[in-house]
Amino acid sequence: MIVIVILGIVVAFAMPSFRKYVAAQAVRAQIGDLVGAIRLSRTEAIKRNRPVTLCRTTDPNAAAPTCAGSGNWADGWLMLAGSEVIRVQQAYNNSGGIEPFGIASLEFLPNGVVLGATGSFRFRPDLPTQDSAYEELSKRLCVAASGVTNPC
Repeated sequence: MIVIVILGIVVAFAMPSFRKYVAAQAVRAQIGDLVGAIRLSRTEAIKRNRPVTLCRTTDPNAAAPTCAGSGNWADGWLMLAGSEVIRVQQAYNNSGGIEPFGIASLEFLPNGVVLGATGSFRFRPDLPTQDSAYEELSKRLCVAASGVTNPC
């Protein structure tokens, strides 16, 4: 009985830090997915010698998914060359949100440059906003006109 009580106390202390660890890993994974999609979009535009668009979608499971306006990119995104779908990212169920700032979509030209869209994305952890780790785990990713991404 004493072992169970001690184990319960240890688990009670470890649980908040484990939740923070899981939320931090989810944010890192989402940043990695979006950075990979941006790099792939740029590469595909150069390889195909035609524009490639990376945009948010509200229905990644649709038979013919389409771009949606500005909003939460955690709902999923698309990579398109004209009307041809190159890649679809499903919605994240472990995200506090991916908020764009100055970016509705990214259109890469055949020379690899982003057409008129520079800005950033803010990645939020899947934690309550009043949680002390919420702001600490929130990360920002800047996208330059060259298509280069950097933490900001």
